Amino acid sequence: MVELPAAELRRLAMKALEGVGETGLGQWEEEGVKAYHVRRRLSESEAAAIGPAVDLRGTKEGLARFLAIRRYIPPGMEAHLRSELEPAR
Repeated sequence: MVELPAAELRRLAMKALEGVGETGLGQWEEEGVKAYHVRRRLSESEAAAIGPAVDLRGTKEGLARFLAIRRYIPPGMEAHLRSELEPAR
């Protein structure tokens, strides 16, 4: 697996979230070992359009969504992201 520097992981995470959510409502960043996590509150209009957050780990829908975005995953990250599909503990 290719390991990217934290700065590059952050850049990729922030690029993926361009135009999504409201940073002023809350944004939390966490540097992980293999990924850079960004959590951001949705705007009122986004929340109304998509409904409440649902944990899809370990579900058929979660796998289907993963497969739909697979082509956008940075090189070397697919195995790690697949491991994130496991049910929450």
